[in-house]
Amino acid sequence: MAVQAPAAAQAADFDTGLSFDTPAAQVPPGSWVLLTPSYVVTGTPPAGADLGFSVTYPRGLAVEASNGQCTVSAATRTVHCTSPAEGARPQMRVTVDRAMTPGQVLVLTATVDPVPGDSDPGDDVATATVTVVPLEAHVDVTAPATAREGQVFTVVVRLRNDGDVPVGDDFRGSVTMSDSGPGGGEELFRWVSLPPTCGTDPASYQCGAGGTVPPGGSTTYSFRLEALPGAAGKSFTMSARWNPTATTQVEDAVRVRILPAVAVVRPGPGTRTSPVRPVAPATAAPAAPELAATGANDLLLSVLGLGLLGVGCLLRRFGPTGRRAPRPSR
Repeated sequence: MAVQAPAAAQAADFDTGLSFDTPAAQVPPGSWVLLTPSYVVTGTPPAGADLGFSVTYPRGLAVEASNGQCTVSAATRTVHCTSPAEGARPQMRVTVDRAMTPGQVLVLTATVDPVPGDSDPGDDVATATVTVVPLEAHVDVTAPATAREGQVFTVVVRLRNDGDVPVGDDFRGSVTMSDSGPGGGEELFRWVSLPPTCGTDPASYQCGAGGTVPPGGSTTYSFRLEALPGAAGKSFTMSARWNPTATTQVEDAVRVRILPAVAVVRPGPGTRTSPVRPVAPATAAPAAPELAATGANDLLLSVLGLGLLGVGCLLRRFGPTGRRAPRPSR
């Protein structure tokens, strides 16, 4: 863009300068970073001077520009921006190709368009480096394989960052109903509790608060659900799709099958119950051999008793001498 100024207004201290707010960044393959070049103009430029700058970038990067009068040429891998204002800050979204190998260093070079009378050409060039780093982000979903009707169980989603750079903690989950009968779509469970940063849509939920998972760290989300009555024999799948960076995604899922509730039989009116046999006490009737022995003993005692009774009658009648006792006189 041309800036008009009187010819006599050129000043000896006129200068243009360029710098990157983020001169170095670490970006995993498939992810991106925002780079912001700051273009500074001091003093009064020459009349009719075109103020602007160009940024060249190497293979392995893709660039989009905004917040400025910028044109991107993918063929020449160049971004050209024009700005008459001091401190212009167009943003460039720089994406690393998925095929790039961790460890590669990619350099972007920004150069001020030549303007006559620039008092300090040494600050007209700036560079920004993008180092490709590995992305080792994982999402794990765990839950019991089965749950009974009426049972409350927990599903845990864990975001794990084993890489070297922080990544975002936002993820989207979904619930897929399967084996849900001919009509399909019926609810097989109800939400008991969800993390405070998650939505409550029963089929899809968005979690996260715009934070990050630091290198070597993890973030865990716990969901408590209750299997509904009538859902026995059916199953559902809970999945979590995590975007650790804006252009990468990892996913995991778990399937839960619902079993019938445990039946508890309680007798009521009209309920037939089997009689309960009481446990015999320690003094219960003796076994068969003991019964036989006891019967013989009882017979012997009876005979002895009758014999003694007969002896008593004889003694009373005849006395101890064997003679008949005289009858008492009246």
